[in-house]
Amino acid sequence: MNAIHYHTHHHGDAACAAKLDEILTLVKGLSAQGVLLMATLQQILTEVQAETTAVDGLIKLLDGVKAQLSAALAAGPLDQATVDQIFAAVTAEKQKVVDALAANVAPPAA
Repeated sequence: MNAIHYHTHHHGDAACAAKLDEILTLVKGLSAQGVLLMATLQQILTEVQAETTAVDGLIKLLDGVKAQLSAALAAGPLDQATVDQIFAAVTAEKQKVVDALAANVAPPAA
């Protein structure tokens, strides 16, 4: 944190010195609030980056499902075993996605 130093040479005016001390105290308080605000903003940025990582993971999962379906469709008529295999893979990850979304979505207001 930046240190604030104040030196005055004023002769005999205690009221002025008291006011200057009060101003200095207020400036120090504002400086401390600025440091706390920056820490809060950094925390928010970190949380947004973590959410972005989770969303990117979900997008990757969906892209994989799309690729599997596209490949299966391109190969000709789908057999039930291939469809079942694709949906089994998605279902295996479904609960992870549901849990992650539930942890990051606020419940509706009552």
